[in-house]
Amino acid sequence: LVFDTLPNLFHIMGPAGIILGIFFFILLSLAALTSTISLLEVPVAYLVDEWGIRRKRATIGIALFGTILSLMVAYNPRSIEILVKIFLNIGLPIGGLMICLFLGFVWKTRLALQELEKGRPRILTSSFARIWPLFVKILCPATILLVFLNTIGALQWLFL
Repeated sequence: LVFDTLPNLFHIMGPAGIILGIFFFILLSLAALTSTISLLEVPVAYLVDEWGIRRKRATIGIALFGTILSLMVAYNPRSIEILVKIFLNIGLPIGGLMICLFLGFVWKTRLALQELEKGRPRILTSSFARIWPLFVKILCPATILLVFLNTIGALQWLFL
């Protein structure tokens, strides 16, 4: 919508729309840049903490890797479809499912609620604390799994 609908809207608005459009896309670029910086921090921190690589070298390496990957995608638009399938259709649901399973059965919801109590006093005595484990252990994983299976086409036979 941002790259299809909004430019048409700004064009319809006339000269004021063109000025607004320019400012909008400049601000959108700044938002993308700041998001990219925060995304860069996770792998850089990993390399610094776990591998002992200097921060500057890790930052340059990860940024260079991301730039090369981005250029490969930019010059091969078909690769976008592949990346969407891998990350959006497979990675996000599997990641969400793994988080629920880890939180519910490895870390235990009781310990997670105790951690939440540090930022939200009296949460342990709330109704949230009684229903949240049910959501984390059963409802959310089941829903995520159903959506994932439907996305990859494993449940098509149900809707024939």
